[in-house]
Amino acid sequence: MVRKTDIRRDSEPRSHQLFGDEDQKAELEARNGLLQFDEVIRLVGEVEQGASFRLRPSTLSTLHRIAIQDIYSCAGNYRTSPVDIKGTDHQPPLWQDVPRLIEEMCDYVSFRPEALRNSSSLSTQSCIVIGFRSSAWSSANSMYRFTRPGR
Repeated sequence: MVRKTDIRRDSEPRSHQLFGDEDQKAELEARNGLLQFDEVIRLVGEVEQGASFRLRPSTLSTLHRIAIQDIYSCAGNYRTSPVDIKGTDHQPPLWQDVPRLIEEMCDYVSFRPEALRNSSSLSTQSCIVIGFRSSAWSSANSMYRFTRPGR
């Protein structure tokens, strides 16, 4: 007779994947990239209309949610487990450090706009909104769990 305690059990996390095949995933990524662009343009428009801007973790979470909505169920959330990136020596930070690192990155971008300023014709706040994408995005990419190597 087999007892319940004799049965070996093993749990596996459910896949976060929401797409059916690679073609559907590519279509969703293209759509989401355009939606992300629209969101950044919206932020720039608000700043140009006089709204103040400070890069916040919620801003990055929104952009992350837009980037992988309908692709992965974890859209907009920090990763909660280790991640490996194949084909590179880059080691992403520990998942436990992600919230603190995102906060530090946002503070750096928000309180050091001169590091982002590319054009004297743009306001400081506009430079923050536009510049964080290029200057800080690679840091965010390694902190969030993105879908392909190098993203």
